[in-house]
Amino acid sequence: MPRNKFGELLIPSERIAAWQRRFPSFEPSSAQLIFSIRALAQRINDNANEWLAPFGLTATKFNYLAVICSVEREGMTLLEIGALVRTSSGTVTTMVKVLERDGFVKRSVNRDDGRSIRIKPTSKGRAAIENAWALHHRNIETIVAGMSRAKRAELLTSVVALGGRLEDHKPQRGR
Repeated sequence: MPRNKFGELLIPSERIAAWQRRFPSFEPSSAQLIFSIRALAQRINDNANEWLAPFGLTATKFNYLAVICSVEREGMTLLEIGALVRTSSGTVTTMVKVLERDGFVKRSVNRDDGRSIRIKPTSKGRAAIENAWALHHRNIETIVAGMSRAKRAELLTSVVALGGRLEDHKPQRGR
């Protein structure tokens, strides 16, 4: 693989050899798979941050704003947003504060439950998504253009299955 500003997607062979010597149960293919997925995800975010910057967005802001703009009703609760972006309530709260600070969303009292709030896109937020959407998805299509639809579907199935294993896995904790 050629080197670039993002580095390799594989753990260097000298690191693999060192870990195999030190940890006899180390399985290189498993470590390489998880490492490469994480490295690829970081590359995708870094690239998306670059192409979304002119719209005042990052990859994370785009994802949240796309979810919030996807409903045509009175906005979404923090819980609904968290379920769709698959993250903790604390992270959702922080991200919504950032989007609100940037003028992309506003809060309103939830008419169904006065103790909670609904998050709605502002006209600035809707405009940002409208303007960024085509470029974002054109860049995504360029990234996957070398893969057939069948290969994309196969990879998606594998990644979703791996995600399911992660969801079912109870992590072992150190002492």
